[in-house]
Amino acid sequence: MGLQAIQYERGRLKLLDQRRLPLEETWLSIDSVEAAWSAIKDMVVRGAPAIAIAAALALATELVASGSGRQFSSADAAAQHIKKQLDYLVTSRPTAVNLSDAAQKLSLIATKAAEARKADASSVVLTVVDKCEIMLKEDVQANKAIGQHGLKGIRKALQARNQLKDKMQILTHCNTGSLATAEYGTALGVVRATAEAGSLQRAYCTETRPYNQGARLTAYELMHDGLPATLICDSAAAALMAQGKVDAVVVGADRVAANGDTANKIGTYSLAVLAQHHNIPFFVAAPTTTLDPNLPAGSDITIEHRPSREVTHFQGKQVAPDGIDVWNPCFDVTPATLIEGVITERGLLPNRNGAFDVPAFMRDQGLLDEATKQAEANGMDGNAAPGIQSTIPGFQALDIESVKDYLAERDELAAHLGPKETKSSWQVQEVGDGNINFVYIVNGPQGALCLKQGLPFVRIAQDWPLTQDRVRYEADALRQQHSLCPEHVPALYHFDAQNALIVMQYLPPPHVILRKAIVQGAIYPKLAGHIAHFLAQTLFHTSLIALSTSKYRVLAERFRNGDMCRLTEQVIFTDPYHAAPVNSHTTPHLDQLVHSLRSDTQAKLAASSLKAKFIERSQALLHGDMHTGSLMVTQDTTYAIDAEFAVYGPIAFDVGKFLANLLLAFFALDGHSTGAKTRSKQRSWLYQAVVDVWQMFQKEFLQLWDEHSHKGDAYPAALFGGSEQQRQQAHQACVLALKPFFQQPSFFTVVVSLHGMWSGVLAAKCFFQQVSFSTLLSCIMCAYLRRLLATTLMLHRFPWLRDSLLISGHVSITLAQKGFRCPDANRRVFSAAVHVINSFWFTAFHWGIAQRYLVRRACSIHAIAGADSRSCRVFSQAAQETFMAEVFVDALKFGGAVMIRRIVGIAHVDDFRDIKDDNIRAVVEERALRFGRRLLLEQFDTINDVVQQAEKQRHDGKKPFFDLSTSSADRIGSHSVATAVEP
Repeated sequence: MGLQAIQYERGRLKLLDQRRLPLEETWLSIDSVEAAWSAIKDMVVRGAPAIAIAAALALATELVASGSGRQFSSADAAAQHIKKQLDYLVTSRPTAVNLSDAAQKLSLIATKAAEARKADASSVVLTVVDKCEIMLKEDVQANKAIGQHGLKGIRKALQARNQLKDKMQILTHCNTGSLATAEYGTALGVVRATAEAGSLQRAYCTETRPYNQGARLTAYELMHDGLPATLICDSAAAALMAQGKVDAVVVGADRVAANGDTANKIGTYSLAVLAQHHNIPFFVAAPTTTLDPNLPAGSDITIEHRPSREVTHFQGKQVAPDGIDVWNPCFDVTPATLIEGVITERGLLPNRNGAFDVPAFMRDQGLLDEATKQAEANGMDGNAAPGIQSTIPGFQALDIESVKDYLAERDELAAHLGPKETKSSWQVQEVGDGNINFVYIVNGPQGALCLKQGLPFVRIAQDWPLTQDRVRYEADALRQQHSLCPEHVPALYHFDAQNALIVMQYLPPPHVILRKAIVQGAIYPKLAGHIAHFLAQTLFHTSLIALSTSKYRVLAERFRNGDMCRLTEQVIFTDPYHAAPVNSHTTPHLDQLVHSLRSDTQAKLAASSLKAKFIERSQALLHGDMHTGSLMVTQDTTYAIDAEFAVYGPIAFDVGKFLANLLLAFFALDGHSTGAKTRSKQRSWLYQAVVDVWQMFQKEFLQLWDEHSHKGDAYPAALFGGSEQQRQQAHQACVLALKPFFQQPSFFTVVVSLHGMWSGVLAAKCFFQQVSFSTLLSCIMCAYLRRLLATTLMLHRFPWLRDSLLISGHVSITLAQKGFRCPDANRRVFSAAVHVINSFWFTAFHWGIAQRYLVRRACSIHAIAGADSRSCRVFSQAAQETFMAEVFVDALKFGGAVMIRRIVGIAHVDDFRDIKDDNIRAVVEERALRFGRRLLLEQFDTINDVVQQAEKQRHDGKKPFFDLSTSSADRIGSHSVATAVEP
């Protein structure tokens, strides 16, 4: 029989006290939930799977020992007691997702057992006890499956690296074996499976400071099983890897987030970094119960901190000075990008370009569907519709009263409102007026918060189920977009995956929803600039133009948001073009037009093409629901909210959706105007805002492109480098070309130096000695030769050379002739002068040649680089023009689809809905609907063409109609913005 840390028979439970290993083997009897809580907290038992099993069996033991159900007055009383005890057990180790998962499942089982026909307290207890015992058996089976999948995964990873061997050396961290599970182990189970296959050369285990689980427990298990093993210090792992003594690293996990980020014993992260540096596959081995699809990323995992005494003391003796601060986190989080694969009992969870999709894996394995069924008894309270149940175990819908309790229980949130003692004075108001979620504003004596909760249905259609995972995407999007554009995105303070809620910065009055303010006649001159800035910053910096492919893929994988995308695809690109039951329109006024739309083949084809583009074109992180109802504004500020539709998609979608909403407001304005209040200024502002949003967005996006595109992989600098960058490169090339000439000896400098020295010697010789006629004759011949060369050779391309030959030759001949006529004593002076001139000419000649060569070489390099710069700039401009032209065309088409949906589909906008007269509303809706179809099908050259045609669309001869003011005084929203690249 293998090593065990849990001994159980019905009504009795013993746990091996792992604190005393390896020197002492002590078993503790656990007869109550309280005893189990202490054992988990004090690390008598440890390891996420073992903690869950120990907690479950402790509950079973207590229930049986206390009377097997006879201690309860009814089935409901038994179920409520079981839930209460399970909730208490979860607080012993909040990081261990296995524990909370087991508690949720057992709570569900207790609830169902209590609801069963003829149920009594004993039947409820028996059902729960049976399930606890089954968990024990299932854990052992799962661990052995993990071992087999892990062995296959390691072999495959090593084969891909051409490093596969008959015998492997595996490094593990902390303890993940029989002492951390029911039996066999997870990561250590992979080591055991490798040994059983005859493929283990050696297992290395870290000591795992500060509690030494590796030295005390893993080493104990390896020795118990007789496996070849070596214990190392935590800090020795890098040296061990550098010596090639590690083929793979396998660790366990306490929790794996939806994107694959993994929380495990402190020190795991550093091993992952080292493994990547040494090209060693790093695996996480964990049961599927450790996977948390509702937790977006590792940053959302609560990290437990251990007592400082674990670091300052060793075996009860103090080893650190008094008063030293201690930072002792129990866990760290390893980013998914460093993990080769997550090994589960259902197989290997693949790493796709640096990220994992835990929800998709669980969905493929049927685990999410199973969770949905198991969660039926954990229904919602408060605002939940009858028959609608949350898929999140333990979910609780909040109401006005429970919101206060929720915030008061969390110190970091209560600090925004005031002391907990003032909770009774906190004011709560539900202000959600959107189509999806519930929103609460909480005011306290020291400030206010905004709490937003997503229920499992569409707010305006409670029989329409909707994933609560949308809140996770919204929280992630808020973090990402706030980091890129904090002036237009509220700060996120808290995210709770289990209750599908977020708590964020409260935007106080005079902030209002933009759509409501427009309906009431407000004008916001700065709006266009704010929205253009938000769109440019968030769309550019999350696109492949600014990101490397690896960073882009990680983000794109994080923001798949499939369920919410399907909602967008349905309500915008599908439902408006057939008789969908959720559709509505102003009837009978628009009946004929709607019927024509549903028979419009061109419109259907265009909408289907846009749908495909929305699904397939993952260009950047979209807000996903960029309309006037998703903006909070004042005259000086603008904030984008409600990002639950955030997804990687086409840039044109966000731009087009906002332009469409401005156009909807523009068309609806006739329905809100009267003879006394024509709203001419507001009409002009909306007209100009459409133009300004596009032009200002385009300008800033292209500026960002010029500044940052060299960082991204879409348009690499080698092909599309910026002109300034290329000019600097050209200048540097010239400097490098001339540098050797001035700093290093060359053949030229040697020749010139030797000739100068020799001419000087000859000049001195001539000066101090007698000079023969033959010497002067040779000087004259050399001078005549130079003059002959200057007059006969084709030196017109080198006038400086021709002139130097003529001048030096003429001077030399004159001096030599005078030397013939002089006495011998003076002849040497003229001969010396001739030699000096020859020396100077020869030196100048070679210097000129070298200078011209080097200058030509530098200029050639500069010309080539300059040509590269100019060509790259041309290519870059061509790329920008092509890109922005495509965005412009697609933005208009997406905008057209959005306008059509808002008039004949689900969720009409207040711009039209607040027009009480059906006849008036139908007139303005028809104009907008017809223009939406034109945007969908027609081509427009510029944004000015768009607004001009929108204005013409209003001139249909119907009432109401109010003139568009064109006076400068009425152009409130106008901004003089030059179009950088007009498509």
